[in-house]
Amino acid sequence: MSPAFHPRPRNESQGRTHGTAACISQRGSSKPFSSHCYSASQCLTPHAHSRQMRDQESFSQPRNLPPSTPSPPAQLLSGARRAAFHFCASRRARFDIAPTKWNALSLNASNRKQKAPALESWGTPFVKRDDEKPKMSIFIPPRTRAELAHPAPVGSRHEQAKTISFSLIGQGVAPAAVFVQLRGMYDAGVTDAELQDVIRWAASKNPQPCRFGEKQNAWMPRQRIAAPPRETKPTKEQAIANAESWLGGFRCDAADLWHRSPWRPLADWKLDSLMFLAALYDAGDFVNIVTEYTIKRIADGEEKANPSGAGRTFTRDDWMRAIRSHGTPQSEAGAWIRMNPCKLEGSGSEGAVCDSDITAHRFALLESDVIPKALALSIFAALPLPVVSIHGSGGRGPHAWVRLDSANAEDYRNQIARILKKLARIGIDDGNKNPSRLSRLPGAMRQLGASGEGEQRLYYLNPEAHGQPIFPKGGSR
Repeated sequence: MSPAFHPRPRNESQGRTHGTAACISQRGSSKPFSSHCYSASQCLTPHAHSRQMRDQESFSQPRNLPPSTPSPPAQLLSGARRAAFHFCASRRARFDIAPTKWNALSLNASNRKQKAPALESWGTPFVKRDDEKPKMSIFIPPRTRAELAHPAPVGSRHEQAKTISFSLIGQGVAPAAVFVQLRGMYDAGVTDAELQDVIRWAASKNPQPCRFGEKQNAWMPRQRIAAPPRETKPTKEQAIANAESWLGGFRCDAADLWHRSPWRPLADWKLDSLMFLAALYDAGDFVNIVTEYTIKRIADGEEKANPSGAGRTFTRDDWMRAIRSHGTPQSEAGAWIRMNPCKLEGSGSEGAVCDSDITAHRFALLESDVIPKALALSIFAALPLPVVSIHGSGGRGPHAWVRLDSANAEDYRNQIARILKKLARIGIDDGNKNPSRLSRLPGAMRQLGASGEGEQRLYYLNPEAHGQPIFPKGGSR
């Protein structure tokens, strides 16, 4: 038997006489306990006694006390109060004593079960020097971190890049750093120019830091990113001046284009639609042509004819047979053709063809209503783009078709948006971005809103265009 363990006396009255009550009766006495008086430690089980000894050891070694300061138990747990405490501890009761200046007496039973943290978890103490500035850290929201860790599949990359760019720039990340991050996420299918356009778009929106990030980094000063100046649309005079400056004195007309055309237009221009369909569409492509229209009054009482209705959709060969028998379809407003092949039945109102009904994102439209016809023809001939067709609209300006051969609608919009953004300063309309766009059909003639005789005539046709200018600026014609 351990010498520190004493069994309870068999005499119950003796136990009551010399137990806790006897000890408590000595409150205020300066005499120590008598040797024949059993203390509370002599009435404890071995388990409770060991816990008591552990508590006493913790009291005898308080934290952060000066060497000259006496231990708390000697001052605060003396006499009958010590015995009462041990009695309550033996009954496994929760006994909390108000903390003193040593903070060593908060003795909740649950606290004794907690272990002190390992030394490594405390880390190295931080000592700030007077000449040292706090390092700025950029908070990245959790959602953005998830996007960065999981690149989107093909078809959703553009939207993910917009989301990431908007968030990172809002948190104060430099555009160059955003580009490096996005470039490492995607393969060559996403071009550098597309990523740069997305980052410029995000910066133009002047995004603000995430509020959650501000709470986590309340010490970090709020950074406001100045939005770049918006590009204003040039006036008619500015567009003409920019176009003339870009051309540098180069000019060409319809006759020059006709002689340069690999597919020479027919002498009877009213059959231009046959050659046009044969060159740019496959035998199984469904082609939509619209001749119905509505009248819209614009400024100065002038009337403009707009295409209306679903039109008619046939295969390329069916249209060619119909044109040979009945001529090019047209009305007083001329005729329009859907540039890209589509489904047989449209999903729009009354069967109209929508962007979702396009089956091949092949061509895009370039046109201008602000620059003269001769200047527009010169611009189309000098552009370093795969121009497959240039033909008259019968109205203000000619139309030029550019081959894109995009993989899907999203890729189509991104490609044409970049082209139109660069050409807007020289007067090219920047609104022709949807793949179901209508253009004028060569071989038709219009009376409403016509310029001159209203001929929708074909000037140039090259289905094998590969991006070289028809006439390099300054070259021979």
